Amino acid sequence: MRKMSTQVKHRAVQLYDYHVWANNKYFDHLRTLPQEVCDTEITSVFSTVNQVLVHIAKADMVLLRRMRGDSHDVITAQIGEFIHRLEGQNLAAIEAEYGRTNAMYEDFLTNHSDLDQIITYEHPRLGRIDVPLVEVMQQVCNHGTYHRGNLSAMLHQLGHQGAPTDYLLYLYAMNQ
Repeated sequence: MRKMSTQVKHRAVQLYDYHVWANNKYFDHLRTLPQEVCDTEITSVFSTVNQVLVHIAKADMVLLRRMRGDSHDVITAQIGEFIHRLEGQNLAAIEAEYGRTNAMYEDFLTNHSDLDQIITYEHPRLGRIDVPLVEVMQQVCNHGTYHRGNLSAMLHQLGHQGAPTDYLLYLYAMNQ
C-alpha cells in the first residue's frame, strides 16, 4: 500500500493542481479520438466539445483576473478578446491557450503573498461579496468538474467514452 505524500500544499494550490490534472486527462483523451469529434455539432448544453473547452478556459481566465483584483469592466473587455482568439480554433490551439493560462495561475499561486486572503468579488447583477481566495479557487475546480461532466456526456452521445477525472483518481496518481 502506498502512503499519501507528506508534502502539504495550500488548499488553493491542491485544488488548482487537481483542476489542471483533470483538464490534461481530457486533452490527452481527446487527442486519441478522431479529430472531428471535437467539432461535431450535437444537441447538448454546448454544440461542440471544443465549445465546452473554450468555456472552461474563459471561466478560468475570468476567475484568475478576479483573484488578481481586476474590475468587472476590465475583465469583460479582456475576455471578449480571449473568446475571439479561441472561437473556431482546433484542439491544439485551445490546449495551448490552457497552457498560457496555467502558467499565469502558477505565477499567481507561487507569488501571491496570502492565499487565505479575503477578496472582494463584485458583479453588476449579483452584487458584492467578500470571500476567501481559496473559495474562489474551489469555484475554479467545481466549474471545471461540472463541465468535464458535460464533456463526458457529449462524448458518450458521440459514441466515445469520457476520461476518468475523479478527485480520488488524482490523489492516487499523485502518490504513485
